[in-house]
Amino acid sequence: MLQHSETPNLHDLQTERLKALGATTIEELRKIIKSARETENHELKRRNTLFLSSLRASCIDPVEIIQDSPLMQHVAGIARRVAQSNEPVLILGEKGTGKSKLAKYIFQMSDRKDRIFIEYNCDLTDEIQNAIGIFGRAATSANNYHRVYGVLETAHHATLVLKSIDALSYLLQLQLLDYIQTGSFINIEGKIPHTSFVRLHLTASVTPEQLEESGVLHRQLWNRLRDNVIVLPRLVERMQDIPGLVALFYRHRVPDRRVARLSDETAALLESYSWPGNVRELFLVLDRALMLSQDEEIKPDVLQRVLGEHIDRTKSVKDIHLEDIYTTAGTNLKELKTEHIRSVLRSVGWDKKKAAEILGVTTRTLTEKIKEFQAQHPEDMPETH
Repeated sequence: MLQHSETPNLHDLQTERLKALGATTIEELRKIIKSARETENHELKRRNTLFLSSLRASCIDPVEIIQDSPLMQHVAGIARRVAQSNEPVLILGEKGTGKSKLAKYIFQMSDRKDRIFIEYNCDLTDEIQNAIGIFGRAATSANNYHRVYGVLETAHHATLVLKSIDALSYLLQLQLLDYIQTGSFINIEGKIPHTSFVRLHLTASVTPEQLEESGVLHRQLWNRLRDNVIVLPRLVERMQDIPGLVALFYRHRVPDRRVARLSDETAALLESYSWPGNVRELFLVLDRALMLSQDEEIKPDVLQRVLGEHIDRTKSVKDIHLEDIYTTAGTNLKELKTEHIRSVLRSVGWDKKKAAEILGVTTRTLTEKIKEFQAQHPEDMPETH
């Protein structure tokens, strides 16, 4: 007589299936499914937003590199050469020199120009968020099965700019180096390697000399990248580009207007300042001057006033080449500097020591400038007969 096997208990089968899914009750299973759906929807929305924003960034406003100076001609030549390679490129330069613009220029010169362009700023968040933002995070029970895609996955077959990589810890820099060398990476809290084919552009707001001295980049990462480095010059080192940069500013702000040649006085005003904030600072001053102008052309007197106010706010008279200003732009600027020194003195109750600290000069130098500009306290002014 045949013996029938014992019929499995339905409750036991359900329990086994729940345990396989990491749940002990139907309610927990529902929570897991709900969390998974929310995560999927959130990630789809995030990736769609990222895709659309990156698509707009790659399709609108082709980057124009002003290269009237020999230094920028050299930079543009290197950029065109590295654009034909899939090797990662490191762009160095002070803040405001245009590192992100150059990265986009290289992208638009490459064979990936029809794909998306993604930027990730490593300097805007902390270590953990950078790790997740770049490499992603695996779904585990510890984080309620919340899967996060990093930019290395999102930018598959695209161009990715990692800005301010000098802000990353050595640990993350070595993980990035491992990806550069192998093409694969592991999610945070994950175990399975993922492969992604990304063209990397990396930026850092330092010079090669500062990078060597400070050690902000791990030696192994620096050795891997040093053959594909582009160094952007400061604006003071490429003054020949100022007329072209002004024309570029006009083309973006007043696109329907034909830009006239800069007058000698306007050019002298712009070239008299060393622009410690580089191109970004130049455009900021031009934008302010255009807002205050009566028409669509920035007049020398308006620019003179805006530049003076800007210098007053930044408290940086030491960056002005005074002798050059006087010989090229006349005495109006001398009056502007006189008022600037007086305003600083007034703000500190005519305390020369405090004023010298604000202006970034010695007390002796300030005393000499006061005499030269006749910026004395009204009570100390010589009597006129």
